Formats: sequence, C-alpha cells, structure tokens
Amino acid sequence: MKKLSISTLFLTLIGSIYLFVSLVFGIITGADADFWTGFGFLTFGAIVAVVILLLFGNKQTTIKDVFFNAPIYYIGAVYFAVSGIISVLHMLIGLLSFKWLLVVQLIVFAVFTVYFVLAMVSKNNAENVTEKVKVKNDFIRTMTVKIENIATGIEDRDTRIKVESLAEEFKYSKPIVHKDLVEIESKIEIAVDELAEADDINASVKAIKLMLTQRNNIAKLIK
Repeated sequence: MKKLSISTLFLTLIGSIYLFVSLVFGIITGADADFWTGFGFLTFGAIVAVVILLLFGNKQTTIKDVFFNAPIYYIGAVYFAVSGIISVLHMLIGLLSFKWLLVVQLIVFAVFTVYFVLAMVSKNNAENVTEKVKVKNDFIRTMTVKIENIATGIEDRDTRIKVESLAEEFKYSKPIVHKDLVEIESKIEIAVDELAEADDINASVKAIKLMLTQRNNIAKLIK
C-alpha cells in the first residue's frame, strides 16, 4: 500500500506538471513554434517517466531494485525533471535553436539511457547472485535434512551421534557458488544419498566428512 501511494504521488505530480505547462505556458507564449518543440520533448519525458514508474513503482522495493541508494523508478522522474526544465525554458524564451535543443535533449537522454542500463545490469546481477545463493542454501539445507533424517533411524547411540555431528558440519558450511565446487559437491550428494544403505555407516560418515572438508577448504580459497 505504501509503495502504491508513492507511485500514485509520482503519477499525479508528473501529470499535474504536464497539464500545467501545457495549458499555462501555451496561453503565455501563444503556442508558437518554440512552445510546440519544447512541448514535444516534455511529452516524451513524461511518457518515459510514467512507463518506468508503472514497471518498477508498484512493487515492493528490495536491494535489487536500488541503484546508487535510489529506487530504479526514480530514474524516470529525474529524467523528466531535467528534460522538462530544458523544455520549459525553451517554451518560454526560445532557449536554443531546434538543432541545439535536439542535441542537448539527446545528450540528456543518452546519459539517462546509460544510467538506466547500468541500473538494470546491476539489478540482473543482484538477482542472479540471489538465485545462486538460494540454490546453494537449498543444497546445504537438503543435505542437512537428509542426514538428520538418517540419524533418527539409527539405533546405535555412538553412530547416531557421529551422523548428527556430520549434519552440524553441513549446517555451518559456507554457502558459496563456484565452478570449482561442482565436482566435489556432486560426490558429496551421491555419498549422502547412499549413507542410509551403507554397510559401514561410520566409514561412510568419515568419507563424507573428508569430502566436506575438501569442499570447505576450496570455498575458503575462492574470493
């Protein structure tokens, strides 16, 4: 609800500025060529701002949706403000010739585009990292749960304690994603799946602990 209110506020503000400039400045300047040129750029800026706001403003903002400490949907509003100031000045006083006005507006749009692309790349990278960490956490959690379940079915107290100890080691292993861990983690997963049916559970636990230690040592070297 809070985020929807912010979106509504921005849409209302942009719409109000747009209508105010269109009506008031059109009357003041007599809607001459300079007015319509500036009005065209102002309209384009308003459309860009509204589209970005509708795409990113009506959902909960997370760290992935923030770029340089500002929500991504602010970018459209900033572009509208900068482009709009230039457009309004041109509408009022014929600030530049059409050629130079076009050049200035294109530069502003280019800067906005680069900034927006960087924001989207940052958002995409953050989402990829989050997904990878989630997958890795799921792997560790799955291994932990499997081993804990196996432990509950073991009658021998000493063996059960060793299996529970193994589960604790998994629980506190570093959740990191890297290609160098794929092979050892695949071996660990196979060994855990075979643990319940192992002829010598103690030996299997020892082997899994060794592989887990190798995995964690590799993880420590990865930066």
